[in-house]
Amino acid sequence: MGNETNKVFNHANDEEKKRIPRNRNLTWSVFEKINQFISSDRELKELMMSLVGTVIYGNQGELSILPGLGDSVMDAILKGGTTEVYRCDNVTQCLKPTKSKITVTASHGMIAQIQKLLSSLFKKTTTDAALTDKETALIGSTRVQILRYVIDSASLSLDESMVTSLAEYIASDMVVSYIDGLIDLVEVAGAGSLNTEEENKQFQNSLKTVREKMAQRLTKMQINQTHLLELERNLHYLRQQLSSGLSDRLMSYYQFGG
Repeated sequence: MGNETNKVFNHANDEEKKRIPRNRNLTWSVFEKINQFISSDRELKELMMSLVGTVIYGNQGELSILPGLGDSVMDAILKGGTTEVYRCDNVTQCLKPTKSKITVTASHGMIAQIQKLLSSLFKKTTTDAALTDKETALIGSTRVQILRYVIDSASLSLDESMVTSLAEYIASDMVVSYIDGLIDLVEVAGAGSLNTEEENKQFQNSLKTVREKMAQRLTKMQINQTHLLELERNLHYLRQQLSSGLSDRLMSYYQFGG
């Protein structure tokens, strides 16, 4: 694949050469644009890159495609475990990643991390302590209305397990949302480059395959989805029965003590 791109580069005029990306790892370079929760954690970024694959442009615009590494990576991201990943040569550009086996502890899996953050958020509703950067990033990284559920559950004197039980669904939702955003950015980034249409299509199809697998995982989590809807209905009902003073006050602060 790199040879084909080199041929294109050698026959391109000056203006066309300017449009060919150089020294760029496509997946690695877009983390900051999509998800703060992921972009702040090197190991999680390497796992996500290993899940979806990447396109790397060299110094002369030569192109290499690294495919996604399979379901074991997804399991490690969510729950921990041993899997093969692409490890970066440096954290700035990651232009020469190599395959390596790593073991992610269960406590460092996304589900466990999110459970811990949800528990912390729940406790802060009684202390008015400010949110950490990680907690703020979590709230903004999923379509699930975390802050609403945490505040309402606490103000209604419910157990924190009402919220922490959503961790697996939230983790999977975050991964699906990330891949959606990555597919969009790949299409935009690929539109201005001179690598072949077949190469663009190959990587985009790889991303879409990963997304379809994640959607299937979410569908299998029907119990968690039902639990989410049931929690929402119950909270709505209870809110109508009780004063909303505490809930409104905490919601207006957003940062609990800000």
